Amino acid sequence: MKSIEKNYEIMVILEKENALAKNGAFFDNFNKLLNSADGKALKESFWGERKFSYPIRKLEKGVYTVIEFECPPAKIKAIEGKLKLEKGVVRYMISQRSKGKSQK
Repeated sequence: MKSIEKNYEIMVILEKENALAKNGAFFDNFNKLLNSADGKALKESFWGERKFSYPIRKLEKGVYTVIEFECPPAKIKAIEGKLKLEKGVVRYMISQRSKGKSQK
């Protein structure tokens, strides 16, 4: 029986000095993580470096990226657990998207 997949979106803020922010390395690592969780990346939107409204972990700026992906709902907790351990990730937020709807 095929597992039910849902559409999600993750916004990630990376340390600008970290190698993960360069050359799409975070996207590659996240894609591998999704593949191991029976999911797949659909689209990446790289927003680049932006200044924070307030310092986070003594940082003034971060590199933003948004990734749309499909994944079984039961695997989201495992993905979050691995993201918490990922060096260079300042903040992240995963939200569920409605299937078939895309952002303007």
